[in-house]
Amino acid sequence: MKKKFLLVLIALSFFANAKEKAPVSITTHSYQKVVTTSKSGKKIIKWQSVKKAVPGDIIKYVNSVKNSSPSEIKNVVVRNKINPNLIYIPKSAKAQSKATIKFSVDGGKTFKLAKNLYVVKNGKKRVATYKDYNAIEWSIDSVGSKKTVNVEFKAKIK
Repeated sequence: MKKKFLLVLIALSFFANAKEKAPVSITTHSYQKVVTTSKSGKKIIKWQSVKKAVPGDIIKYVNSVKNSSPSEIKNVVVRNKINPNLIYIPKSAKAQSKATIKFSVDGGKTFKLAKNLYVVKNGKKRVATYKDYNAIEWSIDSVGSKKTVNVEFKAKIK
């Protein structure tokens, strides 16, 4: 019998919570985009652990979901809040395996596909943009036995 687990990860505070005690662990790492120039003048982009970040820097958040059980785990949900000092970079949310990616504009209370998100500003309803997103949710179809699946997003410091 396959068990379904719900995992919740809140970025920046790094708390993991599961419906049941699960053989799943989540680790979160943040990387800073560093651009250098080679001797030939070619730009080289590298990602390194964040040491000191300042406004304008781009940070990549990677959540590694590890299944240490002998069985596949289905329907794993990972959530990241987006700090108010960050702006989500459009189309940067990715998953290493099949997953549905949704966003929130209400602090993580509800999540919807980007095309279905709306906000009300000054009494007027409009389609939400990436600048309105304040949380991301990945619904990973499954994490295989003894496997790790990474999910990630990028954001720019305001």
